Amino acid sequence: MHLAKPTTAVLKRTLGLIAATSIASFSFAQENSPYSRYGIGDIAPNQNMVNRAMGGVSAGYSDYQSINFINPASLGNLKSTVFDLGASIDVRNLKSNISPEKYKSVNTFISYLQIGFPIASQKFQRKGNSWGVSFGLRPVTRINYKVENFSRISG
Repeated sequence: MHLAKPTTAVLKRTLGLIAATSIASFSFAQENSPYSRYGIGDIAPNQNMVNRAMGGVSAGYSDYQSINFINPASLGNLKSTVFDLGASIDVRNLKSNISPEKYKSVNTFISYLQIGFPIASQKFQRKGNSWGVSFGLRPVTRINYKVENFSRISG
């Protein structure tokens, strides 16, 4: 299968769109959990989307088209440059036992951003050895802003 090489203009537009989306998504409060207001916040998932979709299997998973940052030995299977962007949707329903009020929140956020590529030469690969490297950004926790509610108390 032959894949066309992207032109510089298409590449610039794509990177610009990713940067604009990233800035816009991080400029708002991304968590609506009451626990995320205190301490270090809610822990973000520690796996990429492929591993999460397989129920958390990550140590033994290796593919030439995806980056497994849990198992660095799998980077040797990369055949070409791989760009991986993970996005998640978080739906939370909060309700009180005291009052009938309910609150539903739907948040989207970027889970990780990573790039990986092979670094071994053709001569090195003919001997059966292959190396790869990856770089990326991944949040560890998600913290919300402090929310205040002012209302009159009857009595």
